[in-house]
Amino acid sequence: LDEVVLPDSVEVIGEGAFADCSWMQTMTMGRGVKSVGSRAFAGCTKLAAVRFADGLGEIGDAAFSNCWRMMSVSIPVSVSNIVASAFLDCSSLTGLTVPTGLVPLSEWFAPVYRQIENVMVSEGATEVCAEMFAGCVALKSLKLSGGVTNIAGGAFRECVTLETVLLPESLEAIGDEAFMGCVALREIALPKDVATLGKRMFSGCTKLAEVTLPLALTAISDGMFLGCEALDSFVVPSEVTTLGSQIVSSATTAIYYLGNAPTYAAD
Repeated sequence: LDEVVLPDSVEVIGEGAFADCSWMQTMTMGRGVKSVGSRAFAGCTKLAAVRFADGLGEIGDAAFSNCWRMMSVSIPVSVSNIVASAFLDCSSLTGLTVPTGLVPLSEWFAPVYRQIENVMVSEGATEVCAEMFAGCVALKSLKLSGGVTNIAGGAFRECVTLETVLLPESLEAIGDEAFMGCVALREIALPKDVATLGKRMFSGCTKLAEVTLPLALTAISDGMFLGCEALDSFVVPSEVTTLGSQIVSSATTAIYYLGNAPTYAAD
């Protein structure tokens, strides 16, 4: 026996319910499960796959601690709270699908967020909150679902291994320092309807060599490409009327204009 399937009649998986079940490899929760209690699956060292109930609301303290074989987790959109230690010492966990863009990974996944390599934000999310992925030093790729309209300040700051970001066409605004210090990021295409880009958004992205600015953009903020040593050139869209200060730090970065050259903002 290596698989457990819970019936829909089960609403709560209690404290320590399956703790130290070293034989369990797969868990499928019924549609009725609303809560996973503290240490419910702690020490299930062979548990590799968990199918959560769509109506699940909460995952408790150390619920999946020491589940060493668990490599990825998809959290349902119904979840409103995950205790920070829920996935403590899940040393193989590198992939996440998160239900909302409103909670930083460092809050819900405190013990493991620095080892996460790939993240998807579920359909239905409309925002990526401030510093949501900040400091996720192993994060290599990320995909945001359609419907996200705003990425707040510092969302990906210091994601030092981030190489690939897929942004949805629904996106309208990106906040200050959103990609600051993403030293592995080489290229990025910003959706055409993004009208606002924050200050120092790509500052310190030393390998960034190619960027496509959105046609809807009306201003280029202070320090946008400061420290982007690999950026040879970029094109300013025709709707841009204002340029901030210290946009680039290299005199060799060429700036081309689709329309008339904008005016520089007053210091």
